[in-house]
Amino acid sequence: MNILKDLRNKYLFIDKIINWFIDPYIRIKQEVIDLNERKKATVSKGDELKIYHLILFNLVFGLAYSILIYFIFHILVWSLFKWYVIFFEIVIILYIFILKKFHRFLCTKVRESYLENTNAQVKR
Repeated sequence: MNILKDLRNKYLFIDKIINWFIDPYIRIKQEVIDLNERKKATVSKGDELKIYHLILFNLVFGLAYSILIYFIFHILVWSLFKWYVIFFEIVIILYIFILKKFHRFLCTKVRESYLENTNAQVKR
């Protein structure tokens, strides 16, 4: 573990790469904590059910990130034997990028309108 900390301190580029992969998990953890706090303050069963939906949705995003990162490491091992497998790495990283943007959009804009009013339009 100290080797990883030393690399992160010496090389800023490695720190940015590690933070890029860890950022979704930090965001999901913070979202679940915020939603749990909101659930404790809620008295309506309908609102509580909506909060449970959002918590489950965030956990599904965490599972999707984990599966994609697993595929990155799995294909990385393949790339030691076949050079053309690196193309799949690029595709998976693009999937992660799209998933991060989609999750950020949902966390910022759709969450509040979902909790406030189901029929409300999402402001762009």
